[in-house]
Amino acid sequence: MLRKLFSLLLPLICLLLSGCNKETLYFDSPEEAYQEGFEQPYNVRSVIDCIEVDEHHVFWLAVIDTPDQPRILEAVTEVKDGKYRLIDRHHFTPLNSASANTISGEFISWQTEPLDENDEKRLVWIWVDTNSLTTKEREQYTCKDYTILSGENTIQATLVYYILEAE
Repeated sequence: MLRKLFSLLLPLICLLLSGCNKETLYFDSPEEAYQEGFEQPYNVRSVIDCIEVDEHHVFWLAVIDTPDQPRILEAVTEVKDGKYRLIDRHHFTPLNSASANTISGEFISWQTEPLDENDEKRLVWIWVDTNSLTTKEREQYTCKDYTILSGENTIQATLVYYILEAE
């Protein structure tokens, strides 16, 4: 009986173990990594920027079409030998609200994504109204101002970000 059970379980165990050993795919560009690396990606309307975070990561930003409204795609991307692999992507920020936020707003929450397996280094960011940033805030964080075209609308927004490292 035990032998019969083992012969039934062995193929299942092998199948499970082979699924755990998937090859990590890298692509020629961050956009290709987004389009090919995830099931059902949204249509990319336009690329906003590709920011070098460190020697192993870029932060790829684009405007995408989601079912309800255009949103900002924020994709934390690993770079290896000139190829790209998306670690994770976010599209929580509606394009029309990116320019309405402030750092000190009531309902604002910073987004964050680990940059390493041990969670010792994280990218932290938020989109805010360009005119709402004080000189002190601009000195405290890295701030990149953008003019984003969406159809007939022009949005002025600033990406505020920093790297949080565990002590």
